[in-house]
Amino acid sequence: YDKAEYYYRSFLAQPGDVNKQEVLLNLNDIYKSRNDAESLENNLKEIQKLSKGEKSYLAAMTLADIDLDKGNYNLAIKQYSKILKDYKPENVTELEAKIIHGRFRQKKITQADELLKKFRKVHREKYDREIFEPKFYLEKANSYLSMKSWDKALKGYKALISDYPESEHVPKAMYGKAVIMYNIGKKDKAFDTWSEIITKFPDDDISIETNFHLGAIYNNREMFDKAITAFQNIIKHPKEHDLKMKAYKHLIDLYVKLGFDDAAAKMIRSYVSLYPDEEDVFQKRIEIGNIYQRNEEYDQALEYFRRLMYEAKGDDEAATQFFIAETYMMMSNFRKAISEFLKVKYLIRVTSKFEWKLTAVYKTSLCYEELQEYDKALEILTEIIKNHPNDSYGRQAKKVVERIEKKKAVKIN
Repeated sequence: YDKAEYYYRSFLAQPGDVNKQEVLLNLNDIYKSRNDAESLENNLKEIQKLSKGEKSYLAAMTLADIDLDKGNYNLAIKQYSKILKDYKPENVTELEAKIIHGRFRQKKITQADELLKKFRKVHREKYDREIFEPKFYLEKANSYLSMKSWDKALKGYKALISDYPESEHVPKAMYGKAVIMYNIGKKDKAFDTWSEIITKFPDDDISIETNFHLGAIYNNREMFDKAITAFQNIIKHPKEHDLKMKAYKHLIDLYVKLGFDDAAAKMIRSYVSLYPDEEDVFQKRIEIGNIYQRNEEYDQALEYFRRLMYEAKGDDEAATQFFIAETYMMMSNFRKAISEFLKVKYLIRVTSKFEWKLTAVYKTSLCYEELQEYDKALEILTEIIKNHPNDSYGRQAKKVVERIEKKKAVKIN
């Protein structure tokens, strides 16, 4: 895709009569495939500027739809209204319907109802009720749901399911109905409905949201096997969805928590491959090294962390160096561990929200304790207590000091 984008952009830069719209449309497909929303929006704006033709109209519609989905309701409504004015489409029902959807999402139900009443009167013979009405029902019910008007929302969802049982919006109405059931204490009915959605509509987008909702609930209830199944259903789903990335994160956390190290490592590698630009990617990569540590595969852990050091910067560099030192400590190579921990303190130049340097110093004292060099350990711990008298580091240092003093007394005796 990167090469294709480069060639398309190079083609657009050429002088002469170039069919820019076709090239930009091809770029749209690239940006959609890699979920690059910012580039997609900028590209659509370029298409829109080129002419007032059909492609420009579609680009303008897509931009307004993006704002509607992002929650920029006022901007979306203004764009739809401008499209009506600038392009004067023969069929205005879709645009007017989207404006009504926007008003419902703004929770301006009275205003939306007035527009809907006018829409039904003006387009009485022109619009397909089987397509438009279920969406109106859904948007209004969702508006009530967002305001926690449970009775009104439930009435709307039930009406949609009853009046338009074949509509594509039925799964979403069922989902909303289940959310209400859960919130009013009818949790068994809610779970039954969510399970029905997953069984009956596995390919619908709402099945992803349903699985995520169930996974979160099961996780909170420590029903980890069911939580894992729910999150796995999401990453196996054929469609792209923003919740897929979150499902990967939840699965990684669950596998690590439960000690499923092979599954965790495999999931981390998939996550890093799919979402290389996420802020937590390096932290996830470090977790693979931690898995080697837990499995007592210390040589592999050291080799892995050293490879990471070539790419690490800032806080990631401090973390990686810390775990190199910690690995030597786990190997009982305390002298080497001390020298590696001291690198965190003296060689890593970074201000971090994580206390890598302080923790490294504390661990250094533990290494000296293991080497029975108690005075050196006490010197370090005393400094920690002095600088951190009221936090967890100071309190823990005091406990270690007491332990070492007892060891010193036994050694003297």
